[in-house]
Amino acid sequence: MKHGYVRDCDFVAIFDADFQPEPNFLCRAMPFFIHNPEIALVQGRWRFGTAGVWRIFALNEAGGWKDRTTVEDMDLAVRASLKGWKFVYLGDLMVESVANKLLILMQKVMLWKRIYVIYNFFFVRKIIGHILTSVFYCFVIPATVFVPEIEIPRWGYVYIPTIITLLNAVGTPR
Repeated sequence: MKHGYVRDCDFVAIFDADFQPEPNFLCRAMPFFIHNPEIALVQGRWRFGTAGVWRIFALNEAGGWKDRTTVEDMDLAVRASLKGWKFVYLGDLMVESVANKLLILMQKVMLWKRIYVIYNFFFVRKIIGHILTSVFYCFVIPATVFVPEIEIPRWGYVYIPTIITLLNAVGTPR
C-alpha cells in the first residue's frame, strides 16, 4: 500500500501467502463493486486467512492495513464497518489454501502412523516376542551346556525369561 503505483488503483486483492485463488477470482468478485459504491470488500470462501478484494478508498478511510495484530483482516473489517462500509461474501467463490491441503496430508500421514504403530505392536508382541523366547530357551540355554565358552550369568536364567513373560503379560489385556 506504500508503493507509488497504488495511487493509480481503485481496488486491491489481498490473500494470505499460501492461498491459491481460482483463475477467475477477480472476474467473479469485481462486478459487485461496479454499481455498489458502498461495498468495501468482496470476500471469497476460505477456511482460515485473508482472501478478498478491498476498495482502496474504504481501506484508507478505515485507517489502512495495520500489521500490529495477528488478525489484521478482521481488525480492518471492524474499523471499516464502523465507518459504514458494507461487505459481500461469496460462498461459492473458493480460495484454496496450501495450509489446508497440508493439513489433509498430515491427517493421512497420522492415520498411516497409527496403523504402523498398531501393526508393529502386535507384530513385535506376537511374533518377535515368541521368537526371542524360543531362541533363548531352545538355543542359548542348551548351547551353554554343550559349548563351555558360552556363559550366561546366573541372574540371566531368571531375569531374562521373567522380563519376556511380564512384557507379554502386560501387553495382553484380559
